Amino acid sequence: QGRNFSNKIWNAFRLIKGLNSKANSAVLEQDLATIWFEARFNQVLTEILDHFDKFRISDALMSVYNLIWDDFCGLYLEMIKPNYVDGQSELIEQHKIDDALAIFEKLMRLAHPFMPFITEEIWQNIQERKTGESLCVQEFPKPEKIDTQILADFEILNQIVSEIRNIRNIKQISPKIALPLSIRTENEALYEKMGALIQKLANVSNIVFVAGKSTGITFVIKSDELSVDLGNEIDAEQEKASITKELEYTRGFLKSVEAKLSNERFVQNAKPEIIANEHNKKADAEAKIRSLEEALNR
Repeated sequence: QGRNFSNKIWNAFRLIKGLNSKANSAVLEQDLATIWFEARFNQVLTEILDHFDKFRISDALMSVYNLIWDDFCGLYLEMIKPNYVDGQSELIEQHKIDDALAIFEKLMRLAHPFMPFITEEIWQNIQERKTGESLCVQEFPKPEKIDTQILADFEILNQIVSEIRNIRNIKQISPKIALPLSIRTENEALYEKMGALIQKLANVSNIVFVAGKSTGITFVIKSDELSVDLGNEIDAEQEKASITKELEYTRGFLKSVEAKLSNERFVQNAKPEIIANEHNKKADAEAKIRSLEEALNR
């Protein structure tokens, strides 16, 4: 596991250093990716410092591991990495490379107490260092303000990408085939902001907003209904069974939330924000049930 993780870190460094740059230009989705990862970094760093305070050293290490492997390599680099066109990589703006290297340097400081040798080697090669400079005497990162809104937005993005990839796996559709996505929502601005990243990570050909019912395989995120049109690839009976299963689960979830809210002891003793969160869960579940029932009827 340690060997594989070291390889992952080294290859991520090689990838960033190997990117070919062009003059800077505003590409919102890649800048959004950097904003999201900074928020995620601060969120996880807060957890790590809490683990250290309580001497949960292995828990701190797992937080570092997951932040680098899943969030940085699995998501952030995929978001900023240029596409390949005709076998050649597109160019990337120089400031995005600089942002990625700055983030990577902070990650090396974070991982250094656990992996001193590879992190020192990479840190020395990120930029030119003075004689005698060493990572082992650099300041450990300090958490900054966490942007909770960008974290919530990207949680929705990750759910969408995961759902579409799952549909591809079940239907055995190649990741190279771009699929159209339709969305019924009252918050079009959110999906417009995330649109380019959805298209890139899930290989979506285009995104359209619909007011009524849409065709295709439907999934629900919070109160929004999203549909992927597979043309003739849809098995109606299989899709009906899948929606029925999810509908039963969501009804059961709603029942458990309602039971909690009807418990006087819980309502009296719980903090107001916890009660508010349960009411949000109830509203989301009710909206999801309505969408699933409509999808089942179609």
